[in-house]
Amino acid sequence: MGGIARAAAQNGRPIGPRLSGENFERNQKQIAKMLAQLGKQIEKLDPTLKGTVARARKRIEFHIDKLRRKRAGPKTRRRG
Repeated sequence: MGGIARAAAQNGRPIGPRLSGENFERNQKQIAKMLAQLGKQIEKLDPTLKGTVARARKRIEFHIDKLRRKRAGPKTRRRG
């Protein structure tokens, strides 16, 4: 871990831009919309990929939700 990352971890600060809950929700909705559009386009090209596209979409949504939960985690922890 580099110096900046180490210092940020020790201070409990995230690295990178902070997203408000509203921004995160808006971005999550936008990603879901883009995935749906992309899925439709892929299915038009090759209908046999329908299941693969659905599985990939679910996995991406799972990881986005995981990030949302991680982001909310520090707020619920006690400081002491």
